[in-house]
Amino acid sequence: IYDVRTASKNLLFSQDADINCSALNPNQGEIIFGDSQGNIKVFDVTANKINTTLCVSKGVGIRSLAFSLDATLLAVVDSIGYLRTLTISQAEVLTEMNSRKIHDDYILNVCISNDKKFLITSSADKTIKVFELMDKNVIREDKTLFGHTKWVWDIDVLSDSKHLLSVSTDGFLKCWRVDNGCLVKEYYNAYRVSNDGKKHLKKGFVAVAVKDR
Repeated sequence: IYDVRTASKNLLFSQDADINCSALNPNQGEIIFGDSQGNIKVFDVTANKINTTLCVSKGVGIRSLAFSLDATLLAVVDSIGYLRTLTISQAEVLTEMNSRKIHDDYILNVCISNDKKFLITSSADKTIKVFELMDKNVIREDKTLFGHTKWVWDIDVLSDSKHLLSVSTDGFLKCWRVDNGCLVKEYYNAYRVSNDGKKHLKKGFVAVAVKDR
């Protein structure tokens, strides 16, 4: 973990299981880790230790984690297509609210819009699913976005909560409207040209990150 204020790196803990993903609590006080054995761990940055461990999918890897901007909701997705929503209290107690299978293959990423109206997932089944977040953290499936022809590795919602970016190993970066699911624009990372003028097929995208605020 790097402290950007000092440019120093601190290895704060280690464990036997592979760590697949992490998410920083918007309160800047905790980092949540998901591992290959289905465990979620809450690391207290100030105390420099793990305070809470919760197994949500024994033996099944956690693939991605995402907080809502107000830190009241944590979304967790795994390798067999399940989405779970949890709350985290000020005492760092994790409480599972919902659990449901939503994809037929690996879920690769999850994100929550800044306005907390939408929860979005991407999967190895080549689809993106959009859910509405209702009162009391109830989720309702809203739409499925089709268009990628290979694994959809990563997604990110813009700060306006209206637009979504997705990337895939099919070589496409796509921009979607979150409310109606319409494709706004796409970019194809098709070829690179070597010094001798020859075209070479480029590899697909596996990550996207946006800083637009």
